[in-house]
Amino acid sequence: MSELERAKSFNRLWHDDEWVKKFSAGKDEFDYVTKFPLKKFKGSHPAVMKERISNVNWNFIPHKKNIQIPFKYKLQNELQAITGWRPFEFTNYKVV
Repeated sequence: MSELERAKSFNRLWHDDEWVKKFSAGKDEFDYVTKFPLKKFKGSHPAVMKERISNVNWNFIPHKKNIQIPFKYKLQNELQAITGWRPFEFTNYKVV
């Protein structure tokens, strides 16, 4: 199942068929553009993951298209980068 088909199936749980048609109109693959731009991970992984990561050839290359992020999300992203707090969003976990 493709990512687009998976997204359409997921959205059918909350939206009618007309909404799903509009969501997928003219798309042949899933668009990963979100309010959270992807960045290359530069940290270290837990020791239990080292073998798995070394066995897989993951070569992440983000799309270079111009992503238009609404001002609201840009502000939230900046506040989170500076303070670690993301205003107006619920989180049910604590980073330890």
